[in-house]
Amino acid sequence: LKQLSVSDISLSDSPMHRISLAGLSRCQNLRHLVLGMEVTDPEEISACTELLALELIGIPLDSLELLRPLHSLEHLKLIGYPALDLMPLTELSQLKTLILSSSELLSLESLAKLPALKNLKLDIGTMYPSLEPLANTRLEYLSLSADRLKLRTEVYDHLDYTPLTKIRTLISLDLENHRNVDADLCTAIVENAPGLLYLNINQTPAAHDFKAPKQLIYFGNAY
Repeated sequence: LKQLSVSDISLSDSPMHRISLAGLSRCQNLRHLVLGMEVTDPEEISACTELLALELIGIPLDSLELLRPLHSLEHLKLIGYPALDLMPLTELSQLKTLILSSSELLSLESLAKLPALKNLKLDIGTMYPSLEPLANTRLEYLSLSADRLKLRTEVYDHLDYTPLTKIRTLISLDLENHRNVDADLCTAIVENAPGLLYLNINQTPAAHDFKAPKQLIYFGNAY
């Protein structure tokens, strides 16, 4: 068994309908695992040390500690969690792609300790205290596309976006709906990331007057 998907989230919340992961640790050839429903025995995931891709969609987790042993993991998707401490992910030295959807990330500091990380998506509505740790990454694809409803509550207004100008490896950047992104910031990002090919500044102040270089593909409809 190399791939397993258990993702029917429409089942009842009754314990009678929960799926036990007992025995999953015996699937030593498992490479791709998707869990998107109520399960028991999630600690079994820790024994699947050959996993390359893991998607956890709302399964009950007290922390990400069970992911520490997954040293081969290259792609991780965590969707539907109220708050996440990313510190356990620092053990995942092979992680290339990380997709997170959480109401709050306690810190992005751990991401700077992931040497292979190239693709980061902080899904719509995810909040984080600072972008400063991203300045110490070698990200190529970064999506911070925001939820306009969240923006009305001013949850992103405190952010300092200048750390994004220090990510020289960027190829693609999505800043849609961030209302403090202006043309000066975008110019600095482009100047310091010579390989940048795609920029989404849709529904930002920058969309009014940013002058994109010819080689850049960008979306910039003003709000």
